[in-house]
Amino acid sequence: MNTRNVFVLVPSLNPTGPVKGAVALCNGLVEYMPVSLVSLKTSSPDGLFINPKVNVVSLERFHKWKKKYETYKEMLKLSSCQAKTVSISFCFSADLINSFMFNEAVIISSVRGNLIENYRYDYGLPGIVLAYFQYFILKRFDRVVAMSDSMLDQLKMHGIHRLDKINNFIDERSIKDSFKSSKNKIEPFKFVFLGSLSRRKRPELVINAIEKLKGIGVNCDLDIVGEGPMRSILEKQVNKAGIPDRVRFHGHQQNPYSFLQSACCMVLPSESEGMSRAVLEALFFGLPCIVRDVDGNRELIKSGLNGDTFIRDEELTDAMYRMTQHDFADKGRQNMLPDDFRQETNIRKFYELINKL
Repeated sequence: MNTRNVFVLVPSLNPTGPVKGAVALCNGLVEYMPVSLVSLKTSSPDGLFINPKVNVVSLERFHKWKKKYETYKEMLKLSSCQAKTVSISFCFSADLINSFMFNEAVIISSVRGNLIENYRYDYGLPGIVLAYFQYFILKRFDRVVAMSDSMLDQLKMHGIHRLDKINNFIDERSIKDSFKSSKNKIEPFKFVFLGSLSRRKRPELVINAIEKLKGIGVNCDLDIVGEGPMRSILEKQVNKAGIPDRVRFHGHQQNPYSFLQSACCMVLPSESEGMSRAVLEALFFGLPCIVRDVDGNRELIKSGLNGDTFIRDEELTDAMYRMTQHDFADKGRQNMLPDDFRQETNIRKFYELINKL
């Protein structure tokens, strides 16, 4: 079997969830084949661990998109030898460029979430139009990779049929040194929210639940790790509820793992969630998670085993209360990631996909 050159195309190297996913893929695949990670725009790779074996290329020096397109196309042409090059893209702008590379490479898109819901929350009505356009260009790809059964169904509904399911995963090798085996028993019971402070993530629900739990005498508090447009609104909510001693804002953290290690449970009540990397990281550190029963969450979280799920907003407080009573708190920290979401498992699936195309 001929060794294939793999290019992974991302919008930038800013450490967003999809980019971290692309890096985790590169770090795993580079042990089996040559891998280049290519970013289209200005990049700030702080907070990303990229295997030194990965060839990192930035196209930010080209200000015109036409030049970025031509440069990437030439890179793919030059890399093709006996076996055709593979080009994998993450996110809209990378997918758009990659969709025109079908003569130079086998083109694959890795779709990271519910496009319509995600873009609607981020961009409003124009976001829905953008999502439909992305579904349209995905039909040009040789393969499209989804992270969950619900995402597979969404893609099929939009006429995309050359599909594979490969679960989301984190770069376990780069964060394993941060793992500490310790007891979850902490007083007060500490919840953590890790994510952007945005409407889609619904952080206000967690604050509301903390207020209610305090009202019935539950000794618990909340660390909010992340930044976003809702921060000032949330700070006012905390002060109005009279719980500034229970809720702490920490802003964006390049290395949030100390907060995961010191918490008892992670809460992420997002309305839409492809497959949260924050939840994957929390489970890796032995932290049970409470998530809304949407999208891929139902495949990742099994109530009583590694966390709990809820459907309606008003059910979150009860789920958090149950967690304070669960014996998770008396167990030592153990990796709670299901085998289907482990890095090595899914790198092997990508490797097999690449070599059969």
